[in-house]
Amino acid sequence: MLSHEDYSRRVNELNRHAQRYYRDNHSVISDSEYDQRYHQLVQFESNNPLLVHPNSPTQRIGEPPLDQFDPFTHRTVLPSLNNVFNQDDLIAFCDRVYKGLNTQDIAFCIEPKVDGLAVALHYQKGILVAGSTRGDGTVGELITANLKTIRSLPLSLPEPIDLEVRGEVYMSKSQFATLSDQFANPRNAAAGSMRQLDSRIAAQRRLDIMVYQGILPGYSCHSEIMARLNELGFPINPGLVVTPSVSELYSHAKVIESTRWDYQYDIDGAVIKVDPLDYQDQLGMTIKSPRWATAYKFAAEEGITRLDSISVQVGRTGVLTPVAKLTPLLLSGVTITHATLHNMDEILRLDIQVGDDVVVVRSGDVIPKVIRRAKRHPHSVQFIIPSYCPICETSVCHDANEVAYRCPNTQCPARIKGQIAHFASRKAMNIDGLGKEMVASLVDSGLVKKVPDLYTLSVNQLLPLDGVAQKSADSLIAAIQDSHTQSLPHLLFGLGMAFVGIHSATVLAHRYLSLSGLLSATHDDLIAIEGIGPKIADAVISYLEDPSFIADIHTLQSLGVNPTVTPVITNGPLNGQTFLITGSLSHYKRSEAEDLIKQQGGKVVSSVSKTLSYLIVGTNPGSKLTKAEKLNTKELYITILDEDTFRQLLN
Repeated sequence: MLSHEDYSRRVNELNRHAQRYYRDNHSVISDSEYDQRYHQLVQFESNNPLLVHPNSPTQRIGEPPLDQFDPFTHRTVLPSLNNVFNQDDLIAFCDRVYKGLNTQDIAFCIEPKVDGLAVALHYQKGILVAGSTRGDGTVGELITANLKTIRSLPLSLPEPIDLEVRGEVYMSKSQFATLSDQFANPRNAAAGSMRQLDSRIAAQRRLDIMVYQGILPGYSCHSEIMARLNELGFPINPGLVVTPSVSELYSHAKVIESTRWDYQYDIDGAVIKVDPLDYQDQLGMTIKSPRWATAYKFAAEEGITRLDSISVQVGRTGVLTPVAKLTPLLLSGVTITHATLHNMDEILRLDIQVGDDVVVVRSGDVIPKVIRRAKRHPHSVQFIIPSYCPICETSVCHDANEVAYRCPNTQCPARIKGQIAHFASRKAMNIDGLGKEMVASLVDSGLVKKVPDLYTLSVNQLLPLDGVAQKSADSLIAAIQDSHTQSLPHLLFGLGMAFVGIHSATVLAHRYLSLSGLLSATHDDLIAIEGIGPKIADAVISYLEDPSFIADIHTLQSLGVNPTVTPVITNGPLNGQTFLITGSLSHYKRSEAEDLIKQQGGKVVSSVSKTLSYLIVGTNPGSKLTKAEKLNTKELYITILDEDTFRQLLN
């Protein structure tokens, strides 16, 4: 059982993993590991309801939507599911349903759980008008254009009806095989494709969708609605089974699990729902999940193989990470040759040696992981933590208060490569074409020794590099030049300061407004900023005291990489007024219009609420306009402006 201190640590740990999963489409632990740790939280909170932390992952559905897309407010909450892992858990779920309804005469549905990106789609008079990601369950990202690229999804229905459907966008295994060098797994590929700002890229990925729910009046059961959606042309899961028997639910879940690798798409469990809709309404929801549904999660597949050797990788901050090289092992239809060991302490904790037989787990969504030793052999050899960096041979440092071993050499080629790759990544400067291979070529050739060198590159310098043609050289230089327009939060994140994620970078950007402003920061200033704790403040100051980091900042500024943030005006003519934009404007980009509002003291918000002052309506407005019109009463009035009237207001 967790202690209260362990519980608090577990809350923070799982929130970090959830952010990586929902926002970054990246996982560092398997689904089964996450589920086990999540279940420990649930047990603690059940026994200690007064100690439930408000930030516990049990109290939320997902993560806030990304700001590259317009926010979309769901009409009803788009929930996530609680999980069960075995027959006893399943029986306990059904018993809770029986108790909640005071009857055991209940039909359940069960179907394979597709591992993809949850979306909601809205049809008006039979026409697809809007589609959104789950987001935080209440507000998602409006990705209609990308959803329209899915060929199996009907853009118009055979009947002019109003309808909301929900489903999972996924990438088939065969399609993923053509892109496996770009993504970790099919789920990441689908999520990344749906978040492309250019829908043509999403179209090239050939995604698919499986609809799992419809909100449609006049039906009494979930299974009836699914049959109706099938008639309307929606792709639904062909494996839906209805049964009143708990033992049959369990048997069918085991059948799905035994055939999970035969599907043409990734599945990670089975979804079980109460079939009658009135029973679903009676059972209702917790703050996070419906009481009438659960996911039977499958265990990750394990295998035993030989640990042939352990290599050490060096990251952008100098951290040394051990990687296991394995005798090839077939797991889940994939040949595994390498697995993560996370850190040096993990090797000691697992008590594994080179030459041991080890147990490797792969759940389909993360890098394979060594989880325990299976057998020690006489010839096994203990792994020695390196005293010198395997890349530059600098003496390794280890702080007794940290798990990590580090290469302290800021000029280590591995660190430089990691820094350049991070700087060019999507959430940083988003330099298309600057992948790991190109970064390695630039650093190994001596063309790039630090981040600012990217902005002095020319096409003629790139052409002699292996595999670089005129077109790719032109494209890369153009992408580097385009990155001049990236925002200050993206630049600060791209600089790679330890512990400064995109959220912290955004907070710093809005506090200091420019690179020059940040250079003047003091520790006392930083520690006083909401959202910047002592750990981040210490790290930022350590960078600001580093002459080479300061020199890089000044060089970037001289090369024109010097974005600023518009300061919040507190005494402008629009002070105290809140604004929201829906639809496309003809005279401004959305970001330009929002900056003009802020320059005059107004505040820009992301959704319609009773506190909204003005709704600015462009062409093709979304559901925000309808919601604002419904909210308007004699006591409450949201002023709705067209673009011309908005321009007059600004002037």
